[in-house]
Amino acid sequence: MFNQYSMFSKDNLEAVMSQIMSETIVNKDYEDEYKLRIALTNSTLSPNSSYHIHALDRFNAGDMFIWEGNYYLVTGDTVLKRHSKYKSTAEYCNARLEYWLLEKVEVGRDDLDRPIYEDRWGLKANEAGVMRKETNISIDENQAINLTDYRMEIKIRDTIKNRETYETNQSIRINSRWFKVADTILMKNGLIHVSVKTSSRPTGFPNDL
Repeated sequence: MFNQYSMFSKDNLEAVMSQIMSETIVNKDYEDEYKLRIALTNSTLSPNSSYHIHALDRFNAGDMFIWEGNYYLVTGDTVLKRHSKYKSTAEYCNARLEYWLLEKVEVGRDDLDRPIYEDRWGLKANEAGVMRKETNISIDENQAINLTDYRMEIKIRDTIKNRETYETNQSIRINSRWFKVADTILMKNGLIHVSVKTSSRPTGFPNDL
């Protein structure tokens, strides 16, 4: 099989790759944020928009970057260099996971200078993820009316905050729909697999949020 990379020496290949690479910020606003020069090439056709990501410097599964205004998550391992560069798969993040919390917020002071509190919903976590599939499961088969339970499986970054936030039975909103976390699995280094099921909107959650 013809190998186009065999036409170039290591130094020449790195020089060519450097010319077509662009700098991006990886893991922006996370604790492990860093800059990386990358090149993207088309991957196989799939329900999600996915690319092959190439870089001369090491990056990891679970890294996230923004390309042309969209979030992409690296879902493949990058253990060794291939033809003097690192290569993996980056998948388009088509899901936004939101964790909302009802908390008391100080809104003013009374005549005796005592704090006045009001219950308000606040967005405490907002994570981009890759939704790979959605399934419909019929439940309550012995009842007069069968219900449909929607399940979705999503990949997100493996961070301490995400491990603490997206726990079993936690209510979250994904793309304007409400779900509860059914299960979480540590898939591989850098990635968490989150399985969610349909749920109702939390009591008292306003329509305009």
